[in-house]
Amino acid sequence: MSSILDVAKVAKVSKSTVSRVLSGNNYGVSEETKIKVEKAAEEMGYVKNYLASSLRTNQTKTILLIIPDVSNNFWAEVARGAQDYFDKMGYSLILANSDGDNNKQLKYLKMAQRNKVDGILINTNDTLLDEIQNTGLPFVLIGNANSTSRFPRVSSDSYEGIKRALEYLYDNGHRKIAMVSPSNKDSALSKVSNRVNSYSDFLESHKMEFKEEYFFCCQPNLKDGEELAVKISKMQNPPTAIIAANDLFAAGFINEAVRRKIRIPEDISVIGVDDIPLASMINPKLTTLEKPKHLLGKVAAETIISVIKGEEVIQNNKLPVNLIIRESSKSI
Repeated sequence: MSSILDVAKVAKVSKSTVSRVLSGNNYGVSEETKIKVEKAAEEMGYVKNYLASSLRTNQTKTILLIIPDVSNNFWAEVARGAQDYFDKMGYSLILANSDGDNNKQLKYLKMAQRNKVDGILINTNDTLLDEIQNTGLPFVLIGNANSTSRFPRVSSDSYEGIKRALEYLYDNGHRKIAMVSPSNKDSALSKVSNRVNSYSDFLESHKMEFKEEYFFCCQPNLKDGEELAVKISKMQNPPTAIIAANDLFAAGFINEAVRRKIRIPEDISVIGVDDIPLASMINPKLTTLEKPKHLLGKVAAETIISVIKGEEVIQNNKLPVNLIIRESSKSI
């Protein structure tokens, strides 16, 4: 295996110059020399010894990203946004799928401690914040924007997004509006969910009563969407509109609702969350809240690098959400 010294001999420059170029620190190195070194390294198949480098600098140039569902296009896009940025900055990304399970998240956190990654990006609930802090590693929370502000967080502005969807439904005559929360009921009603807070504040501001039969806590997947459609098909006084947990949930709901002869949107309007590609492919095309998925990953990646460097960051950075109106909603 070629060494820095071998590359230096071929490029006819000093070992320190090669080290600066290959580490991304090009201060005092001309563009011509930089190109010459990179060409020599490529021709010789030079591979940087990251283990030795990490021992010298106490950095691994590696970030752990823990997300709940890598098969969900939303999280896949978030991961891609993060990776694209890390690639430019010379960092590597380790991706871990937690299924939203606390035990799995704890397992990955312990792995991060053992392998000494430089930082952690994680989508989690508030119950694990102390455990994350106890790793002693820099970290940034992704998503689940709520009242917690003592740790850096990057999320979509769910509160304003849900408010916009509710106002749209209200302006189109809907008064029996159901809400699906992707968190458990105790957590959802304990004022830690911006989505639920937005729904509660909306009802209060419009002098509408909170009705428990129109509030559901479900997992954000196809199966739970189908199960809710079954439940609503049996209701004596069903809602005229529903804001789903996410687009996958909405697709499952619509699929089962249509099978049960519930017309979408004539009988019930459906609004999803995320705007994954599936949203514009199902029939009817889904009205949904568009979250900036790739940007969310990129900003989270930028933030963790800043935290690692000890720079000041926005403590609770909320990215804008847009309402995309398609065929699954209508006025009544």
